[in-house]
Amino acid sequence: MARGERKIDTQGRSYATGRHGNAIARVWLMSGSGDIMVNSMGMSKYFVPSLHKIIRRPFEIAGVTGQFDIIATVTSASQHNQAVALRNAISSALTYFDPATRQVLQDAGLLTRENHLRSRTKYGKRTKYGKRTRDTT
Repeated sequence: MARGERKIDTQGRSYATGRHGNAIARVWLMSGSGDIMVNSMGMSKYFVPSLHKIIRRPFEIAGVTGQFDIIATVTSASQHNQAVALRNAISSALTYFDPATRQVLQDAGLLTRENHLRSRTKYGKRTKYGKRTRDTT
């Protein structure tokens, strides 16, 4: 498919994946009334109110608030990382559904790849930056 084409399945949905840290969000976006379901729960039940603005930001920037329904599954990590992963997935799904929104979201920095990964614990250390676990003398 070319970059300017719509990517929609037979049920009229676009699908995208977003990541941040260890969190992974899978999103199905379809025309609707603005409902957001996360792991079979409403967004207001699943996320604390301070994270709602992060999740709704792609809709506000693209100027399509209340026009799309979201069904999402998020896994792992903290709620903040899950919210950022969900925001990244929604941004991608919006560009698949309506390619005209791509430039607006790209200018806002919502389509950049998220390179933040959780650092692993190094051998011989308690934490990723901590002191050694055994005495070397």
